[in-house]
Amino acid sequence: MYWNTIFYISNITGFSKAYDALLNLPALDGSFGKSSDMFDLLFSNPTSCQGNFKFGPVYRAEENESGAEFAARVKIDFVKFLKTENPGGLNYTRRENIPLDKDARILFIGYHSNHNWDIAVSGMSIRNIMNEVPVGLMHRTVVAWCPWVKSFGCIAGTRSSAINAYKRGHRACMVIPGGAEEAKSSKGHLRTGFAQLAMEADAVIIPVVVENLQEMVFNPLFFLLNVTWFSKAYNYLIDLPGWIGWLFLQIKMYTWMWFSMLPVIPMPVKSGVIFGTPLHHEKDETVEHYAIRVSHEYEKLVHQTNPGGLNYTRALRARFNN
Repeated sequence: MYWNTIFYISNITGFSKAYDALLNLPALDGSFGKSSDMFDLLFSNPTSCQGNFKFGPVYRAEENESGAEFAARVKIDFVKFLKTENPGGLNYTRRENIPLDKDARILFIGYHSNHNWDIAVSGMSIRNIMNEVPVGLMHRTVVAWCPWVKSFGCIAGTRSSAINAYKRGHRACMVIPGGAEEAKSSKGHLRTGFAQLAMEADAVIIPVVVENLQEMVFNPLFFLLNVTWFSKAYNYLIDLPGWIGWLFLQIKMYTWMWFSMLPVIPMPVKSGVIFGTPLHHEKDETVEHYAIRVSHEYEKLVHQTNPGGLNYTRALRARFNN
């Protein structure tokens, strides 16, 4: 019913769990926790979801049942009741496309939005299905300048680091955003890094698309940069030759990482995670052909899931018409 940005950030960064340890210190009596009531009210945004009350069965302590046994029985039944009324938690489809074999290596590719919140949605959906959080392969510059992303399980997105992750026992890696960015070949030339990684690691590629990923939030700052053409003008600076263009790219990546997630307005759109068909490397297939095949399949999944690109009207209608 409500979205609280402060609480969300505290949860995904692990800060809330660390703070709970303070509440358990002796002689504090949980007094630190009382200050959170203020954040409950001030930083919560209502969302237009359907909500109502459901009452479960009546429980009474049985004869000779201890208080601890009574509490444990109620807790078990309450968890079952909660899962029945809110099945699955996150909304994801085509989960059967993810192989659950313990020896299978998977490379998820997914093109994230400019606000990044959908990355957490994808990762948590994969975790719910595989019982394992995928290793995120991010731009080396972002990992170097924003080292806190390592706490989310992200590493520098090189083939050697990804292969080492597989060797350490991780079953899944997710290219963020390089896999889909390369697969879409937005620069007009074929890039094959994601395909080479899958071949070297003997991993299957699974495309991931988040429904209405860009429409999940509205960023007023980015909106102004786009309507004033500042963002397009800045791209010309990035295209400058040599180290000058590289420098402007690093500045953009650093500032974008900090300003893309926080000054946003959550939007009550329909959202979910869709997993595409597993794409195995075929015998005698070149890396170029494999990359092109993945590119075509990914584009089809994107157009099926989010037809027409960015469209808040479509996303809101999908939420309220169902």
